[in-house]
Amino acid sequence: MAGQELLGASAGADAVRRALEVGAALLASEQYGVAQWCLTTTITYLKDRRQFGRVVGGYQAIKHRLADLYAAVESAGAAARYAAATTAQGDPDSEVATAVAQSFVSDVAVKAAEEAVQLHGGIGMTWEHPAHLYLKRAKADQIAFGTPAAHRARLAELVDLPAPSGLTGAPTPRRARSPGDLLGAGPVRVREVRRCARPSGPPQRCGRRPGGPAAGRRRPAGGR
Repeated sequence: MAGQELLGASAGADAVRRALEVGAALLASEQYGVAQWCLTTTITYLKDRRQFGRVVGGYQAIKHRLADLYAAVESAGAAARYAAATTAQGDPDSEVATAVAQSFVSDVAVKAAEEAVQLHGGIGMTWEHPAHLYLKRAKADQIAFGTPAAHRARLAELVDLPAPSGLTGAPTPRRARSPGDLLGAGPVRVREVRRCARPSGPPQRCGRRPGGPAAGRRRPAGGR
């Protein structure tokens, strides 16, 4: 039977684009579910696990991490629900909502899964605990319909927000940053100490003679 063209080139491209957009919008709901499971399971575990005579979840540092994760997961749920609602209703804002959801919920799902693995301690690193399955699913979902960076770029196009010059086209090479740059103290000068190869004896710095001033100084016996 001879083939029959059902859609033109432009119509076919539009249909594929629409299918990918709907898939990305629905995937945000799955990612939210992953993040919600990781948060709930981790809180339940930390309420029962005891270490050093007290519940692990009672430590202030753990509470801060869980509070930050809870705020992120709740925000991810709002973004995912709005993307699904606008897509189901055919709202003109669906493209923007999908881009917002994918650029945010993807990272939250991965973060929640990573926190679940770490806060579960040793059991979270084993194959017997399902935390690693949720981490794998979160990482796979993060790139299924485009990376978060791609969706942020798409969002910038939809709202007519021009990207900085360094983010368009090929990536701009950057020089390696030193620890001083990261702390705001400027470049750190590292003094390189080269060792001279000698036939025997301990190594010494290049350019210094064995009989130089440094070698001639001796500490007085019995004194400082």
